[in-house]
Amino acid sequence: MRALNITASRIGSALIASGMMAALGFAALITSPFSINSNFGLVNAMAILFALLTTFTIFVVLMINLERRRSTWDMIRLRLLKPFKLARPEGEKNGCQSGSQKGPWN
Repeated sequence: MRALNITASRIGSALIASGMMAALGFAALITSPFSINSNFGLVNAMAILFALLTTFTIFVVLMINLERRRSTWDMIRLRLLKPFKLARPEGEKNGCQSGSQKGPWN
């Protein structure tokens, strides 16, 4: 969540500016006397504006929901794995008797 706020504050204005410039560039084709170019400009300008709108609305909501699900799954995973934690046997250092080799608990 914090990363999303930082990212939005740093690149939000650049994203809006570049998206608007691309939409306006394609919108210039609307004035073309050829109907195929005019339609191409209209469709692309609308698609870019729609993409900008969804970036700042739906994408943010999706990211928040995915973050909540991830934290829920992390908690479930930790609860399920807690009984299976390995314990170090008494008197062993680094998982082996000699201490020179790395054991499974490192």
